[in-house]
Amino acid sequence: MTATDGAPEASGDGSAANGREALVWVPTYKGSFSANLTAITGSKPKAFTQVSPDFYAMNSSATPAINGGNNGQFDGLTIAQIAMQVHAAGMKLIPLMYAGAGNSGTDQYIQGALDDSPAGTQSNLINWLVTDAKTNQYDGWNLDWEVNGSTGYSAYGMKYISFMTAAKAALHAANLTLTVDIGEWYTLQCGSDGLVDLTQIGPAVDAAIIEDYAGGLGPPNPMSPCPGGTPAASANCSPTNYLGAQLNVMCDVSPASAVSIGLNNGGGGAGADPFLDLALDDISTIGFTQVAVWPGDNMFLSPRIYREEGHGIRSWRSSWHHSSRIGASIRPPRLVAKWPRPRRSWVARAASALTVELPAGRRPFLHCLHTNPAPRSRLTPVPL
Repeated sequence: MTATDGAPEASGDGSAANGREALVWVPTYKGSFSANLTAITGSKPKAFTQVSPDFYAMNSSATPAINGGNNGQFDGLTIAQIAMQVHAAGMKLIPLMYAGAGNSGTDQYIQGALDDSPAGTQSNLINWLVTDAKTNQYDGWNLDWEVNGSTGYSAYGMKYISFMTAAKAALHAANLTLTVDIGEWYTLQCGSDGLVDLTQIGPAVDAAIIEDYAGGLGPPNPMSPCPGGTPAASANCSPTNYLGAQLNVMCDVSPASAVSIGLNNGGGGAGADPFLDLALDDISTIGFTQVAVWPGDNMFLSPRIYREEGHGIRSWRSSWHHSSRIGASIRPPRLVAKWPRPRRSWVARAASALTVELPAGRRPFLHCLHTNPAPRSRLTPVPL
């Protein structure tokens, strides 16, 4: 089935309503891929709606190739087995494809696709995306095309939008989706000639995921909703010191439903983990409804799911017990100020919690909460 705009509908018990999604990237080189996948797909209720393993790269030819693995297997699992496991959990399988100089490769094949050089390169790639996805039972693609300064807006910006628009149309015709990853260093609004124009990317993809890998919360604090009106021509987008810079610039994307905020859960100045509850309060306040999570180098997800009653809500909580912490939750939009902050003693402790809160009559809104679970005596296991 497809939604009224032609985009594939969410399906399964791991999908959120109205296109709201929680994507988790699963690097095949971090720890045990099979154990990491089981931690994600085994969570009840589902912690994520989309699973995005880094199966592909387009850095050695115009045709994408398997990235790593062993004879088509990843930690002993075939792609068919992975697809079966993800779909049985009610989640979507959206493989990531690396390409570009920013991914330890070259922009050559990105430029070839955008230039359609030699003739037929662009249509061949789009056909490959559709065929490979259908063959392997994928639900779409996540294109992580990270370019350098030689692939700028003046030469390739409109070609990039044209390619993504054509790819999205072909994928939607096959009931597949298209998401792209964006770095501030090749975003037009963040630099002199960045490839991606945020004012044009929204209709061309299902989601544009900004890699907001900030090491601190920073100003503006508190965050305000997107102001609307004519977007600013340029902005300070550097994520080095504060998260809010890239949140603000993503207000340039229309529709807002095409915005996803990518977070790195690493701590020690390498990600949002130390200030996760505040960061996701900001995402909630500004009005975005999708997140994507890149796991830290020394951890992955090991869920415990419980239910807690309180504050007139039903919440499901899953804590991640590892050296680093990550969590996510679903909250109603525009009600952030009415929700109590986590107890300071929770924030100071060593684990986080994933909470899915669905008040009666409210549409779900994705939000992360950095807390420890309530005392075990208040918690009971809950089926999805």
